[in-house]
Parts: sequence; C-alpha cells; structure tokens
Amino acid sequence: MKKLYLLIITLCSFTFNISHSEPLEISITEGEVKKTNIAISEFYKSSNNDKTADIIQKINSVMNNDLMSSGLFQIYDKQSFMQKPNEMRFRPKFADWRPLNVEILVTGKVIPIDNKFKIEMYVWDIIRQKQIFSKRYMIGGNAWRRLSHLMSDDIYTRVTGETGYFDSRVLFVSEQKKENRKLKKIAIMDLDGENIKYITDGKYIALTPRFSPDKKHIAYMSYKKGIPAVYLHNIRNGKVKFLGEFKNMTYAPRFSPDGKKLIFSYAISGRSNIWSMDITNSKFKQITNNNHIDTSPAYSPDGKNIVFTSNRDGSPQIYIMNLSSGKVKRLTTGDGSYTTPVVSPRGDLIAFTKQSNGKFYIGVMNIDGTGERLISNSFLDEGPSFAPNGRTLIFFRNDIELGKTKLMSIDITGYNLREIETPHGASDPNWSGLNTR
Repeated sequence: MKKLYLLIITLCSFTFNISHSEPLEISITEGEVKKTNIAISEFYKSSNNDKTADIIQKINSVMNNDLMSSGLFQIYDKQSFMQKPNEMRFRPKFADWRPLNVEILVTGKVIPIDNKFKIEMYVWDIIRQKQIFSKRYMIGGNAWRRLSHLMSDDIYTRVTGETGYFDSRVLFVSEQKKENRKLKKIAIMDLDGENIKYITDGKYIALTPRFSPDKKHIAYMSYKKGIPAVYLHNIRNGKVKFLGEFKNMTYAPRFSPDGKKLIFSYAISGRSNIWSMDITNSKFKQITNNNHIDTSPAYSPDGKNIVFTSNRDGSPQIYIMNLSSGKVKRLTTGDGSYTTPVVSPRGDLIAFTKQSNGKFYIGVMNIDGTGERLISNSFLDEGPSFAPNGRTLIFFRNDIELGKTKLMSIDITGYNLREIETPHGASDPNWSGLNTR
C-alpha cells in the first residue's frame, strides 16, 4: 500500500493561450442529454520506441472511457479521423473535422525524457476554430493511469464548467462466496474499476468503509473479536489503529469534515442515539437524547449540521440538526421510510434511500427538504455516496437474477445509470474526494 499513489506527477502551466470562452451548455431534460461531440486523437510521438507508443495507447484508452462514462460526451471512433497525429502537432485543420460534427478536438504529443515522459495536451474548439487551452504534464514510473484521469478532469472542467471527478477513488465491500460462506473484504479502486487493492483479507467480516476527508485514512467496522469494533487504516503505510469496541453500535461511523471526529449511532437500554468520538483522545459526546431510534448520521460539509434518520414521528424519516443550537427539523414528508442520508460536497442536496410499496429508491432533495426526486429504483437500491463534485451518485444494487450485489452510478438528474464493474459482488460504496495533485 505504501506505493499506492506515491506517483511522480508534475503539472505545469504551458502556453495557456486560453480563449476564456464560456463552457459549453449541457442540457439534460427528462433523462435525456445533448452530448458534446469530442474526438481524442492519438498523441504525436517524438520517438518511435515501443514504450512511448504503449503509453499513448493507454492514456488514449483511459481518457476515452472516462469522458464517455460521464454521459456528457459522444466519443468519436479514431477510424473516422481525417488527420493523422503528426499532421496536428501545431494546429489542426478545422475544416477536416466539421463534416464529422466534432465540437471538441483533443491533440497532443509525448516526449520521452530519461525514465520520464513529458506530455503536452491541446484542446481545440472546432466550431469557433481556436484553442481552448493547453497544458504540459510530466510523469514518471507507472503513473500513466492517474495522469490519464487528471487529463480527463481538465477537459471535463473546461468544457462543462463543472469540477472533474475522474481522479478519485471508491471504497467498497467486496463480497465473494467461498466454501459455503461469504467473504467480505474492504477494497479500494479507481473510479473506473481498475487498480483494485484489498485493505482486509476476509478472515473476519469487515463492513462500512469510509474515507477520511484528507483521503489518507479509512475507518471501518469489523467483527474480528466477535463484536463490532472500529479500526482506522492508514492507506499510505498500511498501519491499522484500533479505536475501540462498540457492542451496541447500530450504524457505523462517518468522519467529521475536519477529520478529527467520528459520528455514529449507539444503543443503550433499547434507545439508539447519535454520538461522536474524538479520534485524538477517544472522548465521547452524546448528540441526541430521546427514547426513539436515531441512526445513520452524516455531517454537512461545513460541520455545522448533521442529517440522520429517526422514527420519532412514527416511520423512519430524515431530520437535520444544528449542532450549535441543538434544533432539529424534519425534512421528509412523503410516504414510506427514509434512510442513509448523506449531504452533497456542495452542501446543496441530500441523497437518501427510500423504501415504499415494496421497492427501494435512491433519491435526492434540497438541503431544506424540498424538491424530492427519486432517480432510481429496484428490488434493493441502497447506500448512496456523492462524487466529489456533487454531480453523480454511487450506490449498490441487489441483482436478483445474478444473485449478487453490484455498484451503480447515476447523475443527480436521474440520467446515465450505469454499472461500475468489479470482480465479485460489491456493496456499501464510499466515494473519496479528489486526490491532491
């Protein structure tokens, strides 16, 4: 794990003949989207060695997959391209791309320098016939995959006006049947399902992994000693810290925005309330205090509020609590039960799981409880987690036909539902923030 992301990636401003044009307008209506037509050319190689050609092919493949997976881009097959990479080293012939209805063209070059590669990327507006931006990257070692995600993020940001999210990772529980029992391992992977690493070995049940805000640690619950216990795993050096046993924990912990506390629900004498624990000194603090069931808490991005599920008014509903005043407000009013609330990184939306009429739904609503929208449904959809830019959700679905759980992602509008493939069954995903560049 020590070398997981100790990559040599240097990003330098390069040329920056940026047009400062407005981002292209992305229109999403009733599950449909007008996609931006984009062509990603193979980058020109200044050297004909096999390693350079291999790097170009790998980067091109990842970038195509990243942008296509967002649902906002139509990717053109390179077989239809009229210009070769060496013909676009300086400036493309815009007239050759207009018949294909290409709107955005990505070109570039790869220059080997000792054991590193200098990569120059140029992004062109075919309609306006000018360069949108250009950028230089330097990579070493096996950093090509992360570099590809960074380049995709740069394109996504400049074209859509939204922050990119491809350079992020996902935690999940890998579920595999072996010798009449189900192994549950904590796993981490890149957003596209590649580069999977296992945090636990499956000897003991491990559940509910959660990233710390700085993405350096993972908190998870394990039954290693037969009762629920919480552990803190350092991603970079693999060290594990035991935080304590919680025999009556009813919902696993989540980090506070500053990473100093964990919040969870804890049952005493049949009552389940929200508690927090200071990681540095292991001190506990009770946050709610009533005779009902308060569970599944999560902080708002500014740390001033928490959202949680409670049955204090009968059925499970979602509430928000101001931590300074202690004031609690019910947010949901619809039929059915609401669980697993989580606040968007932007602080504007709450995603949740809803159960009604024999089905499970993933939904979103405004932070004040208005504007509820159900964006997916199946026999069992559960546990949403926001992308770092707040535009996309990941959750898990129980696929009855396949007899396993799988990870799904969907835009907050309900558009672009797709599976994120994993080697085995997968559940309880948690999306990281963006990696630090």
